[in-house]
Amino acid sequence: MKRKSIWFGSATALILFACWLLMQSDSKPQSKRCANVSSADSTNPPVAKAVPGQPGFVFSPFNNKIVDVSGIPSGTLIADPQFPEAEKKHFRAP
Repeated sequence: MKRKSIWFGSATALILFACWLLMQSDSKPQSKRCANVSSADSTNPPVAKAVPGQPGFVFSPFNNKIVDVSGIPSGTLIADPQFPEAEKKHFRAP
């Protein structure tokens, strides 16, 4: 009987850890939330094009993928979330 409860406790811990790992990942299937950056990071970035019929979403000027920019003022410099930190590319919100 003790063995069963130890196994159950271990399985529960493993499931909780797996759920925690999934919550830590910041990936969405079609769009990703962007981050604001200071204007010193990029000198003359391109302006993203709005996605027709989807307010708050734009096409990345670098790979044409959809990026969520809802709530970000027009002209704000944005780090494209599709690129890793080492090769981050920037664009402006339309």
